[in-house]
Amino acid sequence: GVTEGWHFPFCRTEAGESFKCERCGKVFAYKYYRDKHLKYTRCVDQGDRKFPCHLCNRSFEKRDRLRIHILHVHEKHRPHKCSVCGKSFSQSSSLNKHMRVHSGERPYKCVYCNKAFTASSILRTHIRQHSGEKPFKCKHCGKAFASHAAHDSHVRRTHSKEKGCTCSVCGQHFPEQEDYHFHMKIHTA
Repeated sequence: GVTEGWHFPFCRTEAGESFKCERCGKVFAYKYYRDKHLKYTRCVDQGDRKFPCHLCNRSFEKRDRLRIHILHVHEKHRPHKCSVCGKSFSQSSSLNKHMRVHSGERPYKCVYCNKAFTASSILRTHIRQHSGEKPFKCKHCGKAFASHAAHDSHVRRTHSKEKGCTCSVCGQHFPEQEDYHFHMKIHTA
């Protein structure tokens, strides 16, 4: 079923234990979500793969992935244009998802209530309202959140002044403001 794996995969060996992604530093309250993050998310890495990007801290296992990254992220290559509003996307799959905004199609339905969503990721976050799960844990204060967005917003609002700055584009954290300002140039270049 749609909810398979979402009911009770949340086991912690002791209260308050956290599971950190060693690649990007994000902290999860549950190992299950950290493992899903590692499997499915292209998080900001520590530049330890064979093909590093010379414009940012990302690196890749394959040269072809690096080439695509530079084209889409740094050169803003967006060949897939929406015929309705003109918004452009780097991938055809992103354009296909965007078209649901115009068509009103909501194929991802919640089994707990009658709400429906345009993307599976939005449905997953919504289902946590029913389950009460908050897998994204703040490494500064321990407060937990149901979504990446809520977690990142909390870190920016609450901790960025006291502990450097977090990039709102890619989520990378910089203890020194000078490093943060230098980093932000890659997103505005």
